[in-house]
Amino acid sequence: MKSTIFAISAICLASLSWLPANANPFLSEITFALENNPQLVSSRHALSSAQTRAQAAQASRLPTVNFGFDNGRERINSLPLATTQTIPGSPGTQVMSGQGSNWMSSNENRYGMSISSQIPVYNGGRLSAQVEMANLDFLIAKHNAEGTIQDTMLEAITAYLSVARANTLIELSKQNEETTTQQLTLEMKRLEAGGGVKVDAMQAQTRLQIVRERSVYYKQMLRDAVARYEQIFGHAPELETVQDLDVYDAAIPATVAAAIGLASESNPRLSAAMLQVEKAQHQITVAQSARLPSVDVIGSFNRNNNTSQTYQKEEAALFLRASWSINMGGEYQKRELAAVTDSQEASAKADAVLSKVKESVRITWNQVVNGKERLQLLANAANISRNVMMDRKVLRDAGKETALAALDAEVEYFGVLSNKVNSMYDTRIGAYRLMAAMGKLSVQDIGLGADFKLPVKPLIINVETLAQVGNSVK
Repeated sequence: MKSTIFAISAICLASLSWLPANANPFLSEITFALENNPQLVSSRHALSSAQTRAQAAQASRLPTVNFGFDNGRERINSLPLATTQTIPGSPGTQVMSGQGSNWMSSNENRYGMSISSQIPVYNGGRLSAQVEMANLDFLIAKHNAEGTIQDTMLEAITAYLSVARANTLIELSKQNEETTTQQLTLEMKRLEAGGGVKVDAMQAQTRLQIVRERSVYYKQMLRDAVARYEQIFGHAPELETVQDLDVYDAAIPATVAAAIGLASESNPRLSAAMLQVEKAQHQITVAQSARLPSVDVIGSFNRNNNTSQTYQKEEAALFLRASWSINMGGEYQKRELAAVTDSQEASAKADAVLSKVKESVRITWNQVVNGKERLQLLANAANISRNVMMDRKVLRDAGKETALAALDAEVEYFGVLSNKVNSMYDTRIGAYRLMAAMGKLSVQDIGLGADFKLPVKPLIINVETLAQVGNSVK
């Protein structure tokens, strides 16, 4: 039992010191988050405490041995109850006379020692049930710790991707501002040369303000993401080192039914809830045992002496003791009824957790599937809108298109790219949420193991590259 407990504990809360030295910066970041998250620290303590209680419960089934020693001053006052007399003329014949009248007193040091042992034989299944409950408490604490780990991982990944999203959108906005500024410059030159129209330059200025407003919005998004990042990782991100996190195909089941099946087996919160049901059943056994007799084997040895050696006493005993407690007020029956009710409550809670897990799997599954479809459509739209933008610019340079049409085509193109970026990161975050709902967002599952690497890659911040990307979730 002890070795099993330590093995499980080591797997659950193993140190991440085995991460390779050349690991992606994100690995160092998430390692810090896992080691310093207050809830996870609390989970570690809870797991350690549950482990100790499980060991204590196991030990309760073993014999108990009690040792005793006493040493002190003893005063004895005694009065003979009767005296004996010899009848004259009848040698050897003695008769009892009345009570004596002389008290005898003594003050002596007395000392003694004792040893006893008690071995439980039968107790209505109470001890066995209590041992199983303590073991279940440990497993529940283990699963709760795993759940906290996965919650922390999801928060960390979401915060990291939020910074990456904001970085990408800001860079996209910068490039949009640059092209709009170039268009404004061209319109101003045309106006100065006498071949332009003032309203075209004004429309270009309007579009530039809109682009700058969007940039302000994205910068606020980045500040919010940085604040969340700092709360989780303990420091602000180094923006130049932030990378993208992809998702493995192998992490996403082929069907939603398969995803629900994995969640039913691996979700740590659901596993903990199911173990609570099992624990409640053992609690019923404990309540029932109060109405049953208990049997113990008891052995003892006692020895007492005084300093004058006027007496020495030794006692040894070995016996079987049976006891049966009866409560006339119905206490035991009521405790049993309460235990049954607790079991029903635990079952209802487990059903509720299962329902919630299934709902979460379905929602995140739809988010991932729809996200992939949106990405493909947005990729097509980006290619089309880019061609339209380029064609309208050519026509505008030739004087065959209005400035407004050219500017609108540019706005549409960058709008599609912005939607594509948001959809890309929404899909990624949705995929990691799906993994968490399935209970597959552990340290090993996301690539922190020695033989498995997290799918990291540079941010796609170049407009031309971003426009060519199709479905970014492999």
